[in-house]
Amino acid sequence: DPRFNDEIDLRTGYKTDLILCMPICNYEGDVIGVAQIINKTDDSTEFSNRDVEVFQRYLTFCGIGIQNAQLFEVSVLEYKRNQVGI
Repeated sequence: DPRFNDEIDLRTGYKTDLILCMPICNYEGDVIGVAQIINKTDDSTEFSNRDVEVFQRYLTFCGIGIQNAQLFEVSVLEYKRNQVGI
């Protein structure tokens, strides 16, 4: 793929053979990040449909966790702001 930048491979000596990138979404379906997995440990030449499905399900939980952390941070800031006003 001509879009692949092999600069990191050249610096580290690592050989990237496969990459699977997928979005991390929040509750509303907005993209809040991107995750990737690189190379399979069984020397496969491609990621299977099952790999894609498992990764997608994992990223659903990542999105929930990230959004919950963001909401918690906002609630802590609101709590602190309300404490100053008391």
